[in-house]
Amino acid sequence: MRLVLGVLASVCLLSAVGAASAQDKPIFVFTGIPDQDETRLVERFSKVADYLQTKLGVPVRYVPVKSYPAAVTAFTNNQVQLAWFGGFTGVQARRAVAGSEAIAQGAQLLAGNIRVGALYSPTVLDHVDLSMTVAKQETFGPVSPVLRFRSIEEAIATSNGTAYGLSSAVCTQRLDYITRFVNELNVGTVNVREVPGYRLELTPFGGIKDSGLGYKEGVQEAIKSFTNLKTFSLPWG
Repeated sequence: MRLVLGVLASVCLLSAVGAASAQDKPIFVFTGIPDQDETRLVERFSKVADYLQTKLGVPVRYVPVKSYPAAVTAFTNNQVQLAWFGGFTGVQARRAVAGSEAIAQGAQLLAGNIRVGALYSPTVLDHVDLSMTVAKQETFGPVSPVLRFRSIEEAIATSNGTAYGLSSAVCTQRLDYITRFVNELNVGTVNVREVPGYRLELTPFGGIKDSGLGYKEGVQEAIKSFTNLKTFSLPWG
């Protein structure tokens, strides 16, 4: 129990450190595992509140909840700054929250960045650049980083500046831009006015660089895999 509380205190510390230096310290509010018996919850988690208050140096108050949906709603609406669900803990996003690497590097959080257990909310980050991990590596999650550009050349260079090249999407009505994107983007697929994952099973599909399996997929490519190409010659003359 002490180890778990120590982890919670360290997670909360960066969220509360700014408040701790203020003259009138705001209350750090948290909730925990739901139970219909509020008296039992208060008895159990009041000790946690005392522990966190000692470690953080700010007033800490526990708010009991009767269901997980109620806890998630309170967490999402910022009525509580921490939701402890046993082994999984959600901490409301702050600029200095440990683990929010892109935000710490200067990205602007427009929406999301809330984790409750194994669930992570859809997240939009603005002012992202290629030096940030979120732009250089695949997130495998509902994260949309916004990278700004001033010209077609800069947009193409930004796309080609990663180690990946699976698929792309281009939203424009200019045929000259479309032609440039198709010719110059280092990707396996260029979809015009469609999502990056759009594909037809009949068409070849696959990536280049560090994306894909190193070869094209799709019905046509599968037929090739079952086809033995034979070369022969005839003695003309």
